[in-house]
Amino acid sequence: MFVYRGSFHGKMDFLGVTDGSSTVGFVARIGESDSIEKLRESRAMFASRSNRQGQMILGAFAALFDDTGRILCAQRGYGARTWTTPGGMVESGESPVDAVCREVLEETGWVVRVEHLIGVYSVPTKNDHAFFFHVTPLERKLWSPNDEITAVEFFPADALPTPMSQRATARIRDAFAGYRGMVRTFDTMD
Repeated sequence: MFVYRGSFHGKMDFLGVTDGSSTVGFVARIGESDSIEKLRESRAMFASRSNRQGQMILGAFAALFDDTGRILCAQRGYGARTWTTPGGMVESGESPVDAVCREVLEETGWVVRVEHLIGVYSVPTKNDHAFFFHVTPLERKLWSPNDEITAVEFFPADALPTPMSQRATARIRDAFAGYRGMVRTFDTMD
């Protein structure tokens, strides 16, 4: 199953889900105020996690900006210790919207509200799909670096931290550009 962008008679852009032969479900109208609610309603459709054997991997990431227009990045404490935006896997029974709010809180201490969908980023050969949301910070809870996330910091568009994957960089560039409803497909995981 994968997410696609479509248009209905040229009047309405939307995101849908397909198994490759037919549409499985409607995800969200792009640009409409009820898009976030439509994503919440798709919970059952996107509840699976992948074991890399054909099942979908679904992630949710956040673009959180400070007052000066810098974006929040988090450095992973494992693997290549790459930088990314806060986010992670959507858990079974959880919507992408709920997942991104949970992940941002866990990884940074920020309580956030989702404003809109920036885009969907896919690596179809790995069944890996990530929703990227523009979020607004509501409050900051106590947080300190840990084994999963060793640092969080705001960065301007022209001084992003390294190392950072191609996918994370594309998401961030789209957020700075103000895109909504972007769909990008990558050939590889990096």
